Amino acid sequence: TLAQAIDAAATSFTVANALIFPNPPFRITVDNEIMEVGAKDNSTNTFSSVLRGQEGTVATSHASGAAVENRLTAGTYSELAAQADLDALKAAHDAHLADKVTHGVGSGYYITKTSRSDQLPSWNDIPDKPSTFPPSSHAHAGSDISSSASGTPGARKIYISTANPSGGSDGDVWFKYV
Repeated sequence: TLAQAIDAAATSFTVANALIFPNPPFRITVDNEIMEVGAKDNSTNTFSSVLRGQEGTVATSHASGAAVENRLTAGTYSELAAQADLDALKAAHDAHLADKVTHGVGSGYYITKTSRSDQLPSWNDIPDKPSTFPPSSHAHAGSDISSSASGTPGARKIYISTANPSGGSDGDVWFKYV
């Protein structure tokens, strides 16, 4: 609520509790007027740098005790991302995933954990593989690993296989080739 009466020209005024409002800029309504608050001081409950008569409303006087509300206005709504923009962003993202491009720097590759195995590159899609490395299904025991991310030797296992991952422990790493 307004802690004081304001006239149509006021661009700074006191409210009962500024703490309940978000960080500026934000819009408020007082009676039928929409305003945009540019700054607030929680210690003095003061709104300042207030733009009056927004969204086609008219700046007018308001009585002390008038409700000050932070509502979703048509202007605020229109400033949010339009559905067409979100649809275009999703389409671009989906197209990028469909490319199944291996990303990396030089001959280093980054493989991220995903729940969709169709997003991982196939063995044939990985360029610059060593030709003298004949892949075969095998596992490394924890004792074969000299260090790990946690610093505890043997904390995780690394599997390289043509089979789908099965068994193992949380944190084990699986590489599947086809």
